[in-house]
Amino acid sequence: MRFSTRTAAALLACLMLAGCGGSSSTDISGAGENYLSDIGGHEGYIDTLTPGIDYYGYINGRELMNMSLDNKHDRMGTYSDVNDVVDGQLDEIIEEIAADGGNYPRGSYEQILHDVYHLIQDDYSGKLGTDAEDTAVIDGILDRIDSVEDLNGLKQLWRDLALDYGVYAFAAGSSGMNLYDTNRNIFTFSYQAPVDLEKIKDSDISAVIARDAIADTLRNAGIPSSDAEKRATDIIYVMHDIASYTDFGITGGKKRTEEYYNIYRTSELSGILHNLSADDLLYISGYSGSTPDEIVIIDPGQLRAMDSFVDEEHIQVWKDLAIKALFDQYSFWIPDKYNFVKDDTLTGDKLAKNIIKGQLSSYIGEIYAKRCYTEEKRETITRICEDMKAEYYVLINGADWLSDEGKTFLTDKLDNMGFFIGADKPHEIDPSDADVVESSVLKTLIHYSSDIIRENIDKYGEAPTHNGFDTMSPCTVNACYMPAYNCINITAAVTTAPLYDENADYYTNLGRIGSIIGHEISHAFDSNGVKYDAHGNLRPDAMPEEDIKAFREKQEKVTDFYSSFRILGTHVDGKLTLGENLADISGLQCALAIAGDREKQKTVFENYARLWLRLETDTSAKKQVESDEHSPASVRVNAVVACFDEFYDIYGVKEGDPMYVAPEERVRRW
Repeated sequence: MRFSTRTAAALLACLMLAGCGGSSSTDISGAGENYLSDIGGHEGYIDTLTPGIDYYGYINGRELMNMSLDNKHDRMGTYSDVNDVVDGQLDEIIEEIAADGGNYPRGSYEQILHDVYHLIQDDYSGKLGTDAEDTAVIDGILDRIDSVEDLNGLKQLWRDLALDYGVYAFAAGSSGMNLYDTNRNIFTFSYQAPVDLEKIKDSDISAVIARDAIADTLRNAGIPSSDAEKRATDIIYVMHDIASYTDFGITGGKKRTEEYYNIYRTSELSGILHNLSADDLLYISGYSGSTPDEIVIIDPGQLRAMDSFVDEEHIQVWKDLAIKALFDQYSFWIPDKYNFVKDDTLTGDKLAKNIIKGQLSSYIGEIYAKRCYTEEKRETITRICEDMKAEYYVLINGADWLSDEGKTFLTDKLDNMGFFIGADKPHEIDPSDADVVESSVLKTLIHYSSDIIRENIDKYGEAPTHNGFDTMSPCTVNACYMPAYNCINITAAVTTAPLYDENADYYTNLGRIGSIIGHEISHAFDSNGVKYDAHGNLRPDAMPEEDIKAFREKQEKVTDFYSSFRILGTHVDGKLTLGENLADISGLQCALAIAGDREKQKTVFENYARLWLRLETDTSAKKQVESDEHSPASVRVNAVVACFDEFYDIYGVKEGDPMYVAPEERVRRW
């Protein structure tokens, strides 16, 4: 049998032997498609795999051989399957709500979603007949933009766009938890440019493409073609200058939080701002209260560059950027008059579902949790969390490389760590919430977006809630650790089989969602997590330097170990993937300790390996190994299990086997 490029990637994941370092390791990961096709074509080849040859392939090989990708997907596997299941459940819930006669309490999420669904359906089918109404809305906004004549008018425009239309056309000012004092909210200012600043800075071709796209938008807004191109060019010149002063290490994740989370006293902003003031920044963001003592500027150099263009000469540039921001945000719902090309492959039903699952995910998420999350799930997962937490106390206190002060710091974090499992309690129904649904989809989305901005601004005068459920919708398939909350959010959706199986025994689930929970707890103690104290306050120097140094030595060993693995001839970036690799190792270490005896540990090993079942194209695999902070799926299994003595005892793996790693080379966090 012959294998396409798509199935070659699957076999690669299955047949890649562990490059664990040392001369005893065998590595065929760079062999190429033809070699994989030849060995994969032999009947019974998968049966020859043993845990000592390739544990990932031993557990997942047969299932991978029976999987295939279609033209719509570049990957599939455990997580993809769960996403598909959850997506199907959400579709069923939406269909049920939509089919109901609408007899829901006014202001309930069911009533709002019912009305939004039918609003979108009717708009798509042409039954709604709101094109003239929506055209009047957009015409009115464009007239409002065109009426600006001076800088005061420009500031008022930016404020009106935020509060009345939900559009930030300049730096977005939002209220959120102060990372250095998590009992207070603080204003934070950042800029989401209408173009990719890094690309236009580094590539003339990208700058031309961006200019042409902006010119098209301006033409759609009714600006003559020759004027549109000139004005788009003026925008690109401004964006290029702003890009020259932008710190791309922030958006690229190369900067530590404390390096870009810059708290300024408002009285000090005169060193950055010359044309605007601190009060101006607050005003254009929608804030109306007294001037705060402090605000956060994410990229001072970028803001300084932006401020330099807020002058009479560049008013037209900012007006045109406001048009761009408006049309970008509501592009699909812009009336026909403006000549937008829309995706005609969508049906009204699909479009309505996409909007509800995307922009209204908090609404559908609450309903999803009520229907799909059970008390039995909560009880079992709570037990796993408690068992994991208890084991981390053992690991921390048993770490001979940690000082007593370091152990106290980490156990304090563990004492105060919260677990937000499933979903928050249902919200209290407010009939006025139904007002968000207006006579057209465009008006509804504008209302919804402006409400979000107003609610965020209003939070400034309140104390943070520290509610971990606020960070993700219950229907998001994910679990995460949030340093500023010192908590873990385990969503209702991530408790879907096979990540968590209500019909499976405790140790099967321990190897699956248990290792995920252990992974997330580990992030509280990684190189970023230890910068935050037990209450989530950013304190970069809180951990003793001697402990940081000792941890750094362990990190170097883990980095070198993972860098010995290859996918499609490309080595895993052990430095890029370090934090996630350490979390994988720690999560499995805890699960094995909790399991205790060898039979239960075998169950944990096998189900941990099944967790990372994944089939993908060569292109997808190469992209991940080059840029993803997570190691490829096969490496997340083979590299991790090879670190544990229990693996060798249970499966009889011995020196000379490809999976064998000498005891002194096996890496651990603890």
